[in-house]
Amino acid sequence: MKSNLKFLKYFSIFLGIALLIFALFFNFSFTNKHTYIDYQRVVVREGDTLWSLVKKLSNEINTQIVVEETIKFNNLNNTYIQPGQVIYIPLDL
Repeated sequence: MKSNLKFLKYFSIFLGIALLIFALFFNFSFTNKHTYIDYQRVVVREGDTLWSLVKKLSNEINTQIVVEETIKFNNLNNTYIQPGQVIYIPLDL
């Protein structure tokens, strides 16, 4: 009887570790997938603003999110852009 309890204890520990490893592997296999975003190359013209370009090119309802992603992708410090500058705007997030 005592050996059965010892077996159950070790089996439970083994099963718990196996389930934990499986859960971690399963989680990582789905969260580490690469996502690809299409970007539109734009040459800024006189009178263009980052907000107006994003609104024109993006189907996204929340313009703020697309503007923030555009700033990050283009390594900009703010929303100021100049004529002749080349920027890339995400089309679908």
